[in-house]
Amino acid sequence: MINPRLSAEIAAACNALGFFDGKKYTKDRYCFETVKELIRHLRRDGSQHEARQMLGEAKVLQKDLLPLMKDYHADKELFSIVLRLMVNLTHPVLLLFREEEPSDPQERKNYLNLLTHQQEYKKAFIDEEIFTVLSQKLRSLLEIEWTDRDEDTNIEIERILILVRNVLQVPADLADEQRADNDASIHDQVLWVCHTSGINAIFLYLASTESEQPYYMHILEILSQMLREQNASELATAAAARSLEERKRDESELSRLRHAEIEARQAKIKQLKGSRHSKFGGTYCLTNVKSISERDMIYHKPLNAFSSIDFDLNKSKVKTPKNRRADNIDVQERRSAYSIRLFLKELCIEFLSGAYNAVMYHVKDSLVRNKGQENDESYYLWALKFFMEFNRNYKFRIELVSETMSVQTFHWVQTQLDRCHEMLQTLKKNRRQWVKRQHLALKAYQELLMTLQAMDRSADEGVCATARVIKSNIFYVLEYREMSQVLLQSYDPTKLPTNYLADLLETNHVFLKMLEHFCKKQNMVVQKKKRKTGSKKKKQKKKQQQEAAQPAADIKTAEELWEEGLAEELSVVIQENPSLPFVAMPFDVLSEKSEDEQKIDCLRVIQQHMREKNFVEAVATLKAAVEIWPDLGSLDNGAMTSEDQFVALKDIFLAELPGGQQNEEPAHEDEASESEQEHGVGSDDEEQDAGGAFSEVQEQNFNFEEFINRFAHPRVVAACALMLRSFDKPGVRHTHIHAAVKLLHRICVDGKKPAMAFQASLFRTFQRALRAQKKGSIGAANARELADFAKYIMQQFAKISKTNPHIFLELLFWKHSRDAHDIVDGYGSYESSKTMNKNAWTEQQEDEVQRLAAEFKTKMEEEAGRIDESSLVDQVWESLIDSRNRSRIAVYKKMKELGLITGTKGISGRVTRWTDEDVEELTRLYNQYKNDINPVQSIFENLLNKRSKQTIRKKIIEMGLATKEMLARKKGKRRLGQMGGESDQSDEDDLSEDDGEQEHASRGKEKFVYSKASAIDSVRAVMEKGMSSGVRWLMMSVNETIHDRAEDDDDEPSPLIPMLEEDCDAMEDETFLTMLRKLGMSEPVGGQETNWRIPSELSVADLEERAQILAHALDGRLDSLMPPRNKTPEPQQSPERRRVVRGALESDDDLEPESSALERRENNQNGKRRRGESSGEEEDDEELMKKLFHSTTPAHPGKEKTSSLSSAKKKSRLMTIDSSDDETEPVNEQPAVLASLTVSENIDEASLVAELAKEVADLESEVDSDDEPTLHIHMSSDAENDSPKKKKTRRLVIEDDSD
Repeated sequence: MINPRLSAEIAAACNALGFFDGKKYTKDRYCFETVKELIRHLRRDGSQHEARQMLGEAKVLQKDLLPLMKDYHADKELFSIVLRLMVNLTHPVLLLFREEEPSDPQERKNYLNLLTHQQEYKKAFIDEEIFTVLSQKLRSLLEIEWTDRDEDTNIEIERILILVRNVLQVPADLADEQRADNDASIHDQVLWVCHTSGINAIFLYLASTESEQPYYMHILEILSQMLREQNASELATAAAARSLEERKRDESELSRLRHAEIEARQAKIKQLKGSRHSKFGGTYCLTNVKSISERDMIYHKPLNAFSSIDFDLNKSKVKTPKNRRADNIDVQERRSAYSIRLFLKELCIEFLSGAYNAVMYHVKDSLVRNKGQENDESYYLWALKFFMEFNRNYKFRIELVSETMSVQTFHWVQTQLDRCHEMLQTLKKNRRQWVKRQHLALKAYQELLMTLQAMDRSADEGVCATARVIKSNIFYVLEYREMSQVLLQSYDPTKLPTNYLADLLETNHVFLKMLEHFCKKQNMVVQKKKRKTGSKKKKQKKKQQQEAAQPAADIKTAEELWEEGLAEELSVVIQENPSLPFVAMPFDVLSEKSEDEQKIDCLRVIQQHMREKNFVEAVATLKAAVEIWPDLGSLDNGAMTSEDQFVALKDIFLAELPGGQQNEEPAHEDEASESEQEHGVGSDDEEQDAGGAFSEVQEQNFNFEEFINRFAHPRVVAACALMLRSFDKPGVRHTHIHAAVKLLHRICVDGKKPAMAFQASLFRTFQRALRAQKKGSIGAANARELADFAKYIMQQFAKISKTNPHIFLELLFWKHSRDAHDIVDGYGSYESSKTMNKNAWTEQQEDEVQRLAAEFKTKMEEEAGRIDESSLVDQVWESLIDSRNRSRIAVYKKMKELGLITGTKGISGRVTRWTDEDVEELTRLYNQYKNDINPVQSIFENLLNKRSKQTIRKKIIEMGLATKEMLARKKGKRRLGQMGGESDQSDEDDLSEDDGEQEHASRGKEKFVYSKASAIDSVRAVMEKGMSSGVRWLMMSVNETIHDRAEDDDDEPSPLIPMLEEDCDAMEDETFLTMLRKLGMSEPVGGQETNWRIPSELSVADLEERAQILAHALDGRLDSLMPPRNKTPEPQQSPERRRVVRGALESDDDLEPESSALERRENNQNGKRRRGESSGEEEDDEELMKKLFHSTTPAHPGKEKTSSLSSAKKKSRLMTIDSSDDETEPVNEQPAVLASLTVSENIDEASLVAELAKEVADLESEVDSDDEPTLHIHMSSDAENDSPKKKKTRRLVIEDDSD
């Protein structure tokens, strides 16, 4: 209901503006105040926009404002206020309703009324005199130098540009105009008066003048509205006379329309033409065709019409709900009159030649720095697509569009696509604007690919080289390769229109074609993301926690550090003028951080260098920062003096930067495997970080066939079928149908999966295509290629139907690749094949995930109005029946593969943060299982939020529940066998797993005993065969592992992957493999691994010893590592000698050197603990024998041994060897007993003495003292035969003579 008072006030105001006498408009004396009053009414307008509607009905713009502007344009104040009111009246209607067409009936009525008023306004602007006044006014304002313009002048220039933009943006009323192609519409007439008035030349001047950069965005908006109905390709080929191709196209279009009209007329005649009476035609029963009852169907028509039986004749199609219908947001393209097209073509040529690169650079800079308004990126994307297409079809010159033809542009367009795609997935309302933006971004990306393809075909070798560089960068990065695949799999026909699907298929076709040709020319290496095994962020986090845990008194302020001598040290370094190291540029234009944030980060780096007293790095970073931010230091003739550097570093060091130290996000820690399967966007392999938290990447050879197999998805096939369904509709180009057919051909023919096309709706499309090709009716040109593909699919269907009787039921469903495999090779064949993943999802599990996701999505939309994908993954994971056997990352990847989530950044597939509930649960589980042999394994199996064992172990240590040594001892315990010579192999297998990776049982079957001498001999044998390249590669691999384990505390096995051909040949040589075994490397487990590995049991010290041997071998100095050989030959180890049951070591203060040597020999496969920490733990006899007889040479300095031995008096060391099988207390006759052993009865005593003598000789070789003691070894025994249970005792006495 319109307010009568408001209506009276507006009517009075309109009457007070003035009057028109037929020749000239005469203004009222209160005209100026009246216009201001109308502006106030519009400002106070309500939600129903009553004042705006009344002004439109009164036609105040046509009758008063435009005449005032024409006749009184010399009056600056009146012109300015009238211009302001006209800009307000022509404001886009959609913006008044929050950029969304209203659904409420009353609001929609108001919306349509306002839109009708604006269409009337646009008709009124078809007046050359109006645009002449605007152009003259604009020219006079621009003649003022930009330095002399005041704010009012700039605002008036901007208002004139906005007024022209508002007039051009009014949509056309197609029902009212009913204009055909090559006819001048209202929009064309407005363009023509703009051309004749000369205002277009002013627009080009603004775009090509560097000082007018603030108006670049307005010029881009005006150009987009002027050219919105034009096709860039047709506009580029427009000429003074119609071309032959254009004439043929018009004739074929006319023929198609006439043919469609004839068919419709004939169908109507057949429908109205009555059939003869049934008694003349006969009555028939159709066998095997049931009627409504169980009887056969009765047919009352002539037999010649039998083939036209249609059971859908009286059926009504189910109406799609309005909220599930996609809006066709594409602007209808049309061909304007020749005169309009010709001057628009000249306008585009001039803009490309003189202004395109500069305008696009400035506009993109504004978008990147967030200086523009919302939706400004849409105009940039449109201009990129239109003008690059125009340039490609009109005398292709790449230098005219060089600003937008770069890898950076590809990256920016892709980020826009990702952003729009994410918003469409999460937002429930206001989807129309995001659909439009995503379509614009897709068309811009398509044009970039088309231009890149045109560059590749150029005759200029430089242009071709540039194209190859851009293609290599695009194909190398994972995100660029997978973008079209992700968009196809996430296509939703209820949200996105069919014309978007057509452009998407064409874009994907161009990309795949370029990628295929690029792979054929050269072997392509691409990027593959990999989770970093060790993270520096974890160390930084730990360091920050340690610093935070220190008392406040221990932390010194910056002022205290500066006064304590840091200033003097800095001054000395600066005065020495050292050579500065290379420092990376501290500012990254592609970073998501703002310039100020990057500047603060750079200052933090300088502060950190100063605290660590890395003054050279601090000076180098400062100089690099001053080049970007000159305000950080004063420059003297382009360089900083020593005093300037000192002052700047002092100010930075003492400054309090905002935000404090940034808490680094903890790195994602979870179980990871070595390879990644590529069976879709998200594979079942549970090692890839789904949240985009990859910290490093690796390279691999690209396989095009495997990449194509990833398109074998039911959503992709369904999208292609939807596109093919409209092959005979007007407006569908042949390229769209060709792209869909070619993609299906790649999946079904090249990928050998024809069963994926066995679908009833697709078969109906095949049927229509075959009929269209046969009759030559509408769509015959598009149906030709589709019919050929249909013949192949039907042949395969007929062939498989002979062996699979259930194939006809499969027509009702879209199929995955595994379903297609089962249809062809038999049901269950895919699961039994070698390619089947043990963690594969069954169809029932996928249905459960989809059902739960739909349920929780609906709940989220009702409660919050948007979908939080991270919470959605958590809820689905917790609600799964099989959630115990599925990790969160697996559920995340399956939901991404099914298109239930977008998978963009901000969503993590891993549980990384420890909540209070998680900490409480971990504490409870540790208290429950702390006495288990492997408490970490028990906690891992019972923890609700699954985490890796390494993460659990580190959290337990961090909370102070246990130490690293305690966990290691519990894990390393062995249970003693019940019999003397037996060991429990199952216990050994159960306890041989590491926290990061569970070892396979096959690795624990055979114990490895390391011998340095045998290792040196094996390396010497390899070097004698000339395989120095393999030895060098092995040494580098060992050094890298040493670096990783020393820096990141990484306990995971490291694979040995040969890179060079010589290294691969060495891995096939048996001598080289023997060397690897002697060095302690792990062989690959059959059927599960392919590479040798550096085992996790080897400590950093062990690896350093191996690296030293290899380095000496390469230098030819292996003999220097060999200990002096004893003349006594080394006895062969018999199995009996290795079956040692019990050994106990007892030490005395007088025996410091020897007992320490024995302690240092305790370097077993779990040997990362000191002897003093594990002396009370139980050890098996095999480990002890290894210490005594097969340990490496002790590394104690010889001087300590010399002093200890020289100062001691003559000592006797007694080794008692008990030969009984009964386990009794060891003999402890005197404090000088070194060891007590229990061995089997049949051990050769002479061999044992010789072996011990060799070990003693090794000890003697390391003593450098002149007064070297002499050691005597003899065997004594005493027999006690009075009792059978008494044991014989043999004593091995080791004596040394010292002065």
